Amino acid sequence: MLKQRIEEMFKRVDAMDVEGYLRHVTDDIRFRFGSAPEVSGKAAVHDTVGQFFSSIGGIKHTLTGLWESGETAIVRLEVEYTRKNGTKVTLPCANIFEFRDERIADYRVYMDVTPVFA
Repeated sequence: MLKQRIEEMFKRVDAMDVEGYLRHVTDDIRFRFGSAPEVSGKAAVHDTVGQFFSSIGGIKHTLTGLWESGETAIVRLEVEYTRKNGTKVTLPCANIFEFRDERIADYRVYMDVTPVFA
């Protein structure tokens, strides 16, 4: 069940559609990307995700594994980033999602995005 919600959310992320992405999260979402500080609430996540999208040319997520237990999902991914100069880099990633009322309430991204900006 959670796989479909996650795939739909990644479609919005891959379109770099911040507003569409936010429809998949709770109002009190907690979000942490790598070693960046955690942010809470839709407004903070909007700003964080919007700033990140503005720093890249494009993004594409490919799910390579998914495990569900109750309202928790762990996802293994390959993420292809297009840099502003048009070159691409693909990185491994793992995400942990906690759902509440069919939306993501806690979203953790485990990856090193440094090579995108190298």
